[in-house]
Amino acid sequence: SGEIVRITTCASTGNAVRLPVAEAGRKLFLYNAGAEQTQIFPGTGDQIRSGSVDASVTLNASKARSFYAISATVWVY
Repeated sequence: SGEIVRITTCASTGNAVRLPVAEAGRKLFLYNAGAEQTQIFPGTGDQIRSGSVDASVTLNASKARSFYAISATVWVY
């Protein structure tokens, strides 16, 4: 189980959301129900996969992605 987050307002390409600070074992499921892609940023000081600290990944419109915190600073999907 985990938290479900539905992004409902994403009207322009520059819109973004931020994941909470990673806690090992935490799970999030994000669904972008908006009209445009959105940027997903990790919690401040965290990283997503092997990306740079605080760097974002893109979630296209009408797409979903599961995120798993594998440590106190790293999210994977």
